[in-house]
Formats: sequence, C-alpha cells, structure tokens
Amino acid sequence: MPYVLVFLPGLLVIAFQVFMSGFFSEHTGTDDQSVDVIRQIAPNYTPWFDNVLEFDNELSEPLLFILQASVGIGIIALYIIKQHRKKV
Repeated sequence: MPYVLVFLPGLLVIAFQVFMSGFFSEHTGTDDQSVDVIRQIAPNYTPWFDNVLEFDNELSEPLLFILQASVGIGIIALYIIKQHRKKV
C-alpha cells in the first residue's frame, strides 16, 4: 500500500505537467499523419468504417492517453511489488 501512495501523486504531477504544458497541441499523432498521406495518394478514398467515439473537446483524447498510461504503470508496479514480496 505505501507504494501506491508514492506512485499516485507522481502520476498526477506528470499528468498535470503534460496537460498544462500544451504538449499535445503542438504535435500531431500518427493517425492524423496517415490520413494526410492517404489523401495525397488516393484523394477519392472513402474509409470503410467511421470512428466509434468522436470527441468534441480537443483535450479528451490526451486525457484518455494519460489514463491509459496510468493504468499501465499501475499494472507494472503491482507486478513488481508482487515479485518483490515473493523474494522476501
């Protein structure tokens, strides 16, 4: 349990820093870059499927990426803690 008290504030600080620094507004993702390339190669191409989720707010997608990274770090931390407890 003390590990959670160390990791959680750290994750919140990192998420807040990335969120407030405007990192996501300056960079385009590979999805956007691939759409531009496809439009250059085949201008008449129509996608087979539509997006499952459409975000009206531009900050929704970066927040979901931060959430995904937080969950991943949490799972890795739990694995490390369990492995450490087995050795002790």
